[in-house]
Amino acid sequence: PTAQWKIIWNNGNGGNGNQTADLGYVNHAMYTASGAGEVVTLLCSDITALNSTTSDALQVWAYDHTIMILSDVAKKVNIYTADGRQLKTVNINIGLTTISGLPAGLYLVGNKKVAVY
Repeated sequence: PTAQWKIIWNNGNGGNGNQTADLGYVNHAMYTASGAGEVVTLLCSDITALNSTTSDALQVWAYDHTIMILSDVAKKVNIYTADGRQLKTVNINIGLTTISGLPAGLYLVGNKKVAVY
């Protein structure tokens, strides 16, 4: 069966009226949401999935101007800017590691893309 992917925008406040309708995913489409003086743009590329995760898989997301990294192993992770410059190497702990103080932008953390805004 083919997965039915959806794009959802949420302002992080929970409750009714704080989340968009579930938008159907289209390969290479551009989605834009704006509010509270900010514009966020997401350019979607082909979705790939793994049937199982490896023991060193990272979960990476941004929240409140901070990169959040959840890992099941301790290791070093490189952070790159959108133009390919290595910004820093971070020692990731088992569990949650946070990285703050970065300017707004797109980053590559390990092999995961994340937008800080």
